[in-house]
Amino acid sequence: MVRDCSGRRRGRCSAESLRSAQFIARSFTTGFPRILKRFLRAGDTFIDVGSNHGTFAITAAPLVGPEGLVVAIEPQAELAELIRRSLELYGARFIVHNVACGDWMGTARLYVPHATSGSAGLHPFFSAISRHRATIVPLVRLDDLLLPERLPGRVFVKLDIEGSEAGCLAGARDFLASARPAIMMEINPTALEVAGSSSAGLIALLREFGYDRYLGGPDLDREHALTGRIDSFNIVALHGSRTR
Repeated sequence: MVRDCSGRRRGRCSAESLRSAQFIARSFTTGFPRILKRFLRAGDTFIDVGSNHGTFAITAAPLVGPEGLVVAIEPQAELAELIRRSLELYGARFIVHNVACGDWMGTARLYVPHATSGSAGLHPFFSAISRHRATIVPLVRLDDLLLPERLPGRVFVKLDIEGSEAGCLAGARDFLASARPAIMMEINPTALEVAGSSSAGLIALLREFGYDRYLGGPDLDREHALTGRIDSFNIVALHGSRTR
């Protein structure tokens, strides 16, 4: 199915955290998870890179159903366990990888701000500028983690990893060439800059991989050409082979 790289359980989740995540997933009917209903059908695959509490992964599970697949990738051990336990409540097949993603294999230091786990990342000048904790996590390439030919249906990817987007895409060259998924991602110029990248560099990488347009705007429903400037903070990048 999917290569399991360090997907074993680590740490424990409190009952309060689990109940909170379940409530968020079941009540999250507005905002960006709505885009999942546009791109996912029964039997499809959803890949959530930087899953955090798993809101998107859990929202996708009933959409893809038992014939589909949800892949959640989250480097924070407690949250990976929380996502796993939450997804067990739904009928979809799933796998949770407790790893970070980049363009090489090894380990990396993950910085987790005390105030919000959603700003955790690999770059200290973005994720460690306030009180935080640091931990060593496995670092993998998506090309080594995923087998595109084993992913059912159409593939949709959510990518939210605090500046590491370009590195993750660079480590997914073969996967992107084969699966050609639509990619929902955050474009944060500050996070990209401290990671040694930029919005223009990220766009150039997407274009190199065959992506030529994107959906932007408050509701991700306005199509634009993928050029050197993007005004939206969040986008859905579309491959040139995708039917308009």
